[in-house]
Amino acid sequence: MLQTYAVYLGTAALGWIFVGRAERRRNVFWMWACAALFTLVAGLRGYSVGLDTQNYANKFYLISMGEFLYAYGLETSFKYICYGLSKLSDNGTVFLTVMAAITNTCVVIRMWDFREISSLRRAVTFYYMGFFFMSLNGIRQFCAVAILFFFTRYIDRGKSYIFFAGLFFAVLFHRSAVVGATFMIFELLRWNELERNEKLSISFAIFAAPFALALVLPSLSRYFKYFSLVRLNIGFMIPLKILFFFLTLIFVYQTKTRRAKSFSADLYVPFKMICVSYVLGLSLSSLGYIFPFLDRVSWYFYIFEGVYLGMLFKDREPINRFVFGGTALFMTGYTFFHNIAGNSQGTSPYLFFWRR
Repeated sequence: MLQTYAVYLGTAALGWIFVGRAERRRNVFWMWACAALFTLVAGLRGYSVGLDTQNYANKFYLISMGEFLYAYGLETSFKYICYGLSKLSDNGTVFLTVMAAITNTCVVIRMWDFREISSLRRAVTFYYMGFFFMSLNGIRQFCAVAILFFFTRYIDRGKSYIFFAGLFFAVLFHRSAVVGATFMIFELLRWNELERNEKLSISFAIFAAPFALALVLPSLSRYFKYFSLVRLNIGFMIPLKILFFFLTLIFVYQTKTRRAKSFSADLYVPFKMICVSYVLGLSLSSLGYIFPFLDRVSWYFYIFEGVYLGMLFKDREPINRFVFGGTALFMTGYTFFHNIAGNSQGTSPYLFFWRR
């Protein structure tokens, strides 16, 4: 286990240093360095690291051999993505590295956009502690989550047509990504401020939505069975996070108000997106206490957790930063160390691919 702790804690420490340099020097290069670090740790793991890793490696091998029918449970579109990748290399480690690169690059680089309203070091660290182990399991869905998270930047910039292109790309990895269309609510709330072309693209998307839904609904029907599987398994972490969110929300808004002069109008949309998405993610995640696996739908919104917690460190009052930071560190740290010591995600012990 010594190697396991060394790898996971060492990655957290190096990531902190890299992002700290990016923040101080205002240089995105170090964000890329952090994304590369996370990618290497995730991509070079042995097949025993992660509950789903061996299964994905086996299916990738079958797809590389042209045996699509035996790669059960994968979207046809994702099979073709894997098949195309296999033409470059049929090595399972290459597959894992590419998936990890998509996931971590999209998330870490997207966080750079929030540097004015959220502490980058805290945001990236909380993402790593809260979601890194998840990404080693639900590989293709987490790729979809990361892609959607990245493309929400174009909602901030009033380019919804690019966001829809990203949404389509995410759906190719996992059909559940269609829930990401709800992010367009943030555009509809400022309809009068949008340019004519933006309104046209949104109107077209609304018109096309029923047809798109009809195409993906058959493949989504397999998820409906989870609503019939009721299992009451109440935990304390999600309720604690929901309580923490509402207790801290007033301080987040006060911080924004005090910084109003330096708080650009361009930041209001991402600010609202962060807050609304995070509480929506927490709410959907609570469904996992009743309906097994349905909490995975929450990932598309829950991914904003790191950015929200990072915003708490923008408060000018040291006591607030101390209290909020300590609570946030406890919540994410508990999950992080529980995953390592308890092996709840199947990610311990950590082994490199040459030792699998």
